[in-house]
Amino acid sequence: MRYITESELKNYSSRYVNPVTESNGRKLRATKTIFLSHSHKDADLIKPAIAYFLSQGIEIYVDWLDPTMPSTTSARTASKIKSKIKENQKFVVLLSSNSKESKWVPWELGYADGVKGVGKIAILPILRNSYDSFKGIEYMDLYAKIGLEGTGYSQRSVIERDTSKLHSRSLKNEWINKSIITF
Repeated sequence: MRYITESELKNYSSRYVNPVTESNGRKLRATKTIFLSHSHKDADLIKPAIAYFLSQGIEIYVDWLDPTMPSTTSARTASKIKSKIKENQKFVVLLSSNSKESKWVPWELGYADGVKGVGKIAILPILRNSYDSFKGIEYMDLYAKIGLEGTGYSQRSVIERDTSKLHSRSLKNEWINKSIITF
């Protein structure tokens, strides 16, 4: 498995549909939803990330796309985020160099870990380029990683608990459609 680069993710931009608003005259209804934790500095990656997950048949919740979210960050914001983390079936961290510096991402992850457990949490590492790597955030290794396997038309999204390909699973069929993933 390899991690997705920013340019690969941005290729999904043309397929973006706002998951909070109407699409083709009807509200989107997914059977499985994910709370997407991210740095607001990565706003340019969020729409492509939403499109990426929608291409897998997975609906994403993003706090700043929610019109009911308070306009000014406060304790009410934190309370609403906690509620949304509980409400969504899964939790994914869009891991970038910006999210490493975020105050909210580790807080959201810690809360999600406590209420959901490790099996309902995954990390979507987004690399600046194919030579990039993530150092200094070893606690992220507790969670499964989402990436790509194969090339061209045989490329598919997978989720792995560790870096050995012995534990690769289909993202949608093995993680999203099950209550938790076990390796």
